[in-house]
Amino acid sequence: MIKNMTLRVPSLSEAVVAYHALGYEDAGETSAATIALSDPALEGLPHHSIVMSEEPFQTLTMVEWEGEVPTPFAAPGWSAMEVLVKDLDALFEELPAAFTVLNPPAALSFSDQIRAMQVAGPARAHLLYRGIG
Repeated sequence: MIKNMTLRVPSLSEAVVAYHALGYEDAGETSAATIALSDPALEGLPHHSIVMSEEPFQTLTMVEWEGEVPTPFAAPGWSAMEVLVKDLDALFEELPAAFTVLNPPAALSFSDQIRAMQVAGPARAHLLYRGIG
């Protein structure tokens, strides 16, 4: 099971505000984040962790890292993560401005019981697949 995802962001303060606007709360320092941040390339960089899930306990650690930001689907170096939500349509209607909808809520091709939307996050270098089962 993945305990922590580390995400490169061009502006840590903007990313934290964006995820707080979605209702996520601060995680503080976690052992999973400490391990991720032990990478020499990340040493000393500003970072912030939020709780993505309480059960199982999973965190997202955002690291401010200057440089060119890759475009999802268009260049190497972007990342994707899947986040389950209770009300996909409500999220779509209330999505904070820091997130960009790439594909609105729709049923998956193989099941009308599973709906998803694709959203570019505040880093613009990551893609969120948000769904509900």
